Amino acid sequence: MEKTGRYEAIRRLEWERKEKTPSSEEKEIVPLYTDTACNRGAGIATWEGMYNLLEEENPRVMEVTAVAGSQSSYEASLEDLACSFLHQIAARPKIVPYTDMVKWILDSTEIRNRQFKVHGQGLIGSFTAQDLKLMYYLPEPQATYNKQFMEKFVKENQNLAETTKDWSKKDEPLKKDKHSIYNTSSLTSLYCFATAMLCRIFGMPDINKFSSEWLPLLDAATNATIVDWAKFLSDNLVTAIVSY
Repeated sequence: MEKTGRYEAIRRLEWERKEKTPSSEEKEIVPLYTDTACNRGAGIATWEGMYNLLEEENPRVMEVTAVAGSQSSYEASLEDLACSFLHQIAARPKIVPYTDMVKWILDSTEIRNRQFKVHGQGLIGSFTAQDLKLMYYLPEPQATYNKQFMEKFVKENQNLAETTKDWSKKDEPLKKDKHSIYNTSSLTSLYCFATAMLCRIFGMPDINKFSSEWLPLLDAATNATIVDWAKFLSDNLVTAIVSY
């Protein structure tokens, strides 16, 4: 089935449900997925504004010759961030293919292998990483976020303070708390954009803080490296569904 047909089927089911639901019960129809709040702390007040700003850079697949620590040889630019294609999935006005997905759908469908199925109707929706990649027109990943990815960053950035100095608004290394958490407000606008999008794709409630574990991802995104972004969103949806 074409992916468009899957999403339309989801919407049709929701419309039929609303037609049958008394207004007194409408308050029970709540979203399954809560989006991350975007605010002026990222330098741009809306996800749509951030998406349009990066899309104006005409993103394209670039050959990645170096990932970790390459900021030391040149100043990362908005174009580099756009060419990571992170915004294509993480800065859209609606991050989920069917953001009007509500919890009652899970009570009416079977979920297997990250696909929604309804008895008698077959496959009606999917949030596999591959399908999300197609949905958002993402190029093939150039890097995978795994243990090796993290180790490579650490190996190539022995002096982490020096690596992140250019990321800070102040001409000094970034500071983290005892839990290895950084404040987004301490970043320059470019890294603030990247961090805000990572917060969203990881399902954080807001964009104010980020973990030191994301430093390799920030480095990659601002070096035009296409990481497996779709997998992050797919895994995040799994977490939301399992929690429900």
